[in-house]
Parts: sequence; structure tokens; C-alpha cells
Amino acid sequence: RLTVTAQDVYLDEAFSRHILGAKPGKYVMLTVSDTGSGIPYEIQDKVFEPFFTTKAKGKGTGLGLSIVYGIVKSHGGLIKLYSEPGKGTEFKIFFPIADQKGIVAEQYPDQSKKIIRGNGERILVIEDELFALQITKEILELNGYSVLAATDGASAVNIFENAEKGSIPLAITDLNMPTMDGPSTIKALRKLDKNIKIIVSSGLFNETSANSLTGLEIQGYLTKPYTAEQLLLMVQKALGKDS
Repeated sequence: RLTVTAQDVYLDEAFSRHILGAKPGKYVMLTVSDTGSGIPYEIQDKVFEPFFTTKAKGKGTGLGLSIVYGIVKSHGGLIKLYSEPGKGTEFKIFFPIADQKGIVAEQYPDQSKKIIRGNGERILVIEDELFALQITKEILELNGYSVLAATDGASAVNIFENAEKGSIPLAITDLNMPTMDGPSTIKALRKLDKNIKIIVSSGLFNETSANSLTGLEIQGYLTKPYTAEQLLLMVQKALGKDS
């Protein structure tokens, strides 16, 4: 059974901390829920990624939720997933209520800043989805950065360990990966170089993922799917190129 409801809500400080990019204020909350089989915990952070799908090969691509995510973000909105295997799934979508002039309060950092090209800085990109890895690599290289790519945390640590200390100032890592997850990878990299800057990317940031990153001094978060502009602005901020 599918249920759709809408209501006005106010997000307080406490609730806002559990949704990346949320600010306290008035929102319209659209809730879409079903009584289906639910989404396994291990893939919940990937459901908004382009081309991720649970369908068998040749049965279609997973663009649906990625498109929904893009539409919600383009309207300044937020989306939160709640799902328990065997009990169904619920999506809560929050759209900020416009003021009397029809202007929505700013929800995200100013993206009108000038993008500053890289100057050959080496960036370690860690991503187990090959399509996402390739796109991120191409965007960075086209904008003046040198990229070292790894498909898992262990490979990333090996690359970093064999590089000259201080030659890789920034790593961009996926949060959930097989064998060695994001937090474990970050800790291993920081043991080798405590000064390395870290950007974490994920299809879904929730309370559990936030807790796993506590105390790791993350320089930035990228929610997938992200645009080239969002990626480049986050990179230059992490590298201190904004100042």
C-alpha cells in the first residue's frame, strides 16, 4: 500500500542536525510511504546515486530516485529516508516555505563564488562505484588537478603510503565501501599524515553516518549526486584556495 501525505512542519535545531544542509525553519513535509519489503540497510546510502539499481542486468537503470533527489535539491529541499527490511519504506521530503515575497531562505552555501582552477594539486579519490569514480576524476583533471584513483580503502592507503609525505594534500572518500569503509580509511590516512584534508561523499547522510565520522575533522561533505560546481567549490575550500 502506498500512502502520500503533506503537512506544514517546523524543523528545530535538534532535528536539523540530523539532516545535512538543513536549517531550522518552516517547511512543507511531503511523506511518501509504502508497506513493501523495505530497503536493506547496506544499500540505503546508495539509493540516490545515478545508475544504482537493484534490478537484474538488462532490466533497467536506477535513475528514478536520483532524478527525484535532483528535483528536490533544485527547489532548495531536503529528503530523508527511513526504511526497515520487512516493514516498508518512508521518504520525507521537506520544502522550505517561501516568505511573503516568494523568496525561499538560503538553504545551502553560496555557489556564486568563482571557481579557481587547480595548479596540479594531487587528490586521492576513493570510490567503489566505477562510474562515479571516473566522472569525479575527469572533472578534477579537466580543472587542473592531478588525481590518484582507488576503488577501496585498502588500495587508497597503499597508494598514500607509497607517495612522498605531504604530496597528497586532499582525499575524497566514499562513506560506505566494502572491505574498508570511509571512517576506517580516514583514520588510516591520518595515521600516515595528520595534515591531510578529507572530503566525504555519500548518497545519504544520516545520524548513523554522522556518528561514525565524529571526531575525524572532516573538511567537507558531498551528497551524491553532486554537480561539477559543487565538487570544485568544495575542493578549493578544503585546500584553502578561497582565502
